[in-house]
Amino acid sequence: MGLDSYVFRVTKPEGLEDRVYSLDEIKALGLSAYLAKYQDEPIFRELKPYCVKVRIDAPYINLQSIREAYGFGEDADVVAQCSDGTITVSERCPDGSYHRQEISGAEMREKHLVNRVEVHNAFRKERVAYWRKDYEVEDFFMEKHDDGIENTGYYILDLETILNSTPIFLKSFPKRSRVKPVPCSIGNGTNAKEGSMMSQYRIQNQIAVYKTNKKLVEFNDKLKAAPVEYYGHIHAQGEKMDDGSRPRSCIGMILQDYSKGTGENTIRVMANLSPEFFTYALSRVKIGVEQFEFSEEKIFGEPDAKGLSFVTKVSIKRASVDKDGRPRNYPWCIMVENGRGAKESTQTGGIHMKKGSYVKGNMVFVNINDYDFFCLMVKTCRFIETWELTNGPKQIREARQILAQEQAAQTNS
Repeated sequence: MGLDSYVFRVTKPEGLEDRVYSLDEIKALGLSAYLAKYQDEPIFRELKPYCVKVRIDAPYINLQSIREAYGFGEDADVVAQCSDGTITVSERCPDGSYHRQEISGAEMREKHLVNRVEVHNAFRKERVAYWRKDYEVEDFFMEKHDDGIENTGYYILDLETILNSTPIFLKSFPKRSRVKPVPCSIGNGTNAKEGSMMSQYRIQNQIAVYKTNKKLVEFNDKLKAAPVEYYGHIHAQGEKMDDGSRPRSCIGMILQDYSKGTGENTIRVMANLSPEFFTYALSRVKIGVEQFEFSEEKIFGEPDAKGLSFVTKVSIKRASVDKDGRPRNYPWCIMVENGRGAKESTQTGGIHMKKGSYVKGNMVFVNINDYDFFCLMVKTCRFIETWELTNGPKQIREARQILAQEQAAQTNS
């Protein structure tokens, strides 16, 4: 816990296939995971009911390779690790001094990582609240822990605990998280008892869904507000946040094909679309276009041991007639494909997929009629507009207040 305290809403994943996943695939599905062999450790124990077993091919630090490259002994260990993959290895020498070596993320990926397939516990988590260096909140978590000590881990924070907690905690809890406390949240550092009302308040981020007996299309809320410094953007566009992250506001899209059965037989793919796509698509539907074509390809995430990153391909088309000229009852087709490819820098400083590097994964397509496609677009646009009207004014007021204070300070100086 330390400087950072979080509350997460945690749910059990569904629809995962019985196969080996890469770490980037797990992240792209919005999941977190930890090694199953640690599931009974205190920091993970209370997560068990919300996890499913999944095999993940993930990179691990090859300490033996580092020892040989930098002359470390058997007591050397990793003492620091950065988000870009850079690590620091340290070992105490016989004379009491320390032998330390910082190794860049690029060198680690090239020389000192080894991939292994191991069973993990995967779970889905949504951040509800976050505090940075708030000692009053830290004290609350520490007091609620059974051991009465500060401890980093996941612990049940149920509705009863939230409602009966100290005024200090409630005051610190972000307002957007207090509208209806959700007992299936997990918080770092609190070990309150598991609430019996958990399923009663489970909240879904689904916006719109189209479902047949064989296929499914689902749009989910992944919208994020821009930082106050860029209040005019309304939606986050990769600006750097206080916690160092660079989120992007988007609508998540999931396609499932269960024509061959449910559970492990279900084929599931995902991609993200910008909020602006839905306004554009709805405008085309409203004017009754006969033909529509949209395609997008994205590559992201850290490369695996083979140098390949996660790739999503999206195609959304409308064709009013088939190849024989007959009218289509389901003229819209949404297709999503997931795979892997190698990143390559462009001359303008961007990133795209290197030609010839793509390795195809799962693909799902769904055909939709005009009315159902219109409903999907209307519902999603309506949610985006409501979100903007809810979050936009707050951002603008806060930014204007800061600007007014800065101007007043300059005038008085």
